[in-house]
Amino acid sequence: MKILQRFFFLSCLAFLLSSGPFGAATVYAEDPVQVVQSVANNAMAKIGKGGSWSSRRSVAKKIVRSRFDAALIGRLSLGPYWKKATTDERKRYLKTFEVALAEYFLEVFSGYAGEKLQVVRSSQDSRNPKYFIVHSLLRQANGPKAKVDWKLRKAGSRFVAVDIKIKGLSLIHSYKRYYTRYLKRHNGDIDKLIKWMEAEIAKGKAKRS
Repeated sequence: MKILQRFFFLSCLAFLLSSGPFGAATVYAEDPVQVVQSVANNAMAKIGKGGSWSSRRSVAKKIVRSRFDAALIGRLSLGPYWKKATTDERKRYLKTFEVALAEYFLEVFSGYAGEKLQVVRSSQDSRNPKYFIVHSLLRQANGPKAKVDWKLRKAGSRFVAVDIKIKGLSLIHSYKRYYTRYLKRHNGDIDKLIKWMEAEIAKGKAKRS
């Protein structure tokens, strides 16, 4: 997960902070390029401005709930183990995954170093026209450009993120590799995975409180 940490967080946070209570979502819903470009122009300035961890955590929760399809990302991240999980395990896992995703944002929030996002173009997904791919470049202050591809879908009057690829590395595939490796080492025990996720969340909250 570390390899995606810097680029993924900074790109996603910029995108998500301009939605819901942070901006006019009804405008952005019409054009996926405008969604991302508006963020690049308006939201990047909000990254790294400090504030209490409590307020940051509140923002992170709103981000996940309003602009991520966290349930889909969480389900796909479990790979073949999703079908093996009970209904109760699925509910508990998705609830925990949503919190873990929010805490992940907080982990790298203070690492902003002046990156800028430049939207290049967008296209419909050739395999599913309900999805849009927005191609962009993340320019580092003192480093090379990174290709960032956003996969968005419409959810009512707005777009939500279902995956992001950084230099060809998929968020979903990274989580999937991370979680399925753990499950393979623990005989596919979903309950043990959830407890481990909860313990990691608790560590993060203790460090960021």
